[in-house]
Amino acid sequence: EGAERGQHATKQTKLVLIAVTGSCDVVVHDGREEKTYRLDDPTKGLYIDEMLWRTMKNFTPDCVVEAVCDHPYAGRDETYDDFDEYLEALKSREG
Repeated sequence: EGAERGQHATKQTKLVLIAVTGSCDVVVHDGREEKTYRLDDPTKGLYIDEMLWRTMKNFTPDCVVEAVCDHPYAGRDETYDDFDEYLEALKSREG
């Protein structure tokens, strides 16, 4: 209870999150603004582009989330796990 998962951004991976059973909230931050989405329908998914910070929370006890990615996991070098580093990387990309 009260657990949060995710809390990272991927550098290149694009994915779709689907609540196969149960439900949870996904908070997505693009470096400027934050939006919260509720995953509660196994027939609908949430597309998350590369370089978007995501946090999953408010899980129901039966929640199972499937992540469908556009390529295999590339290890820790593929993610930003520190929000400040993520923001700096966004600034660098914007020039």
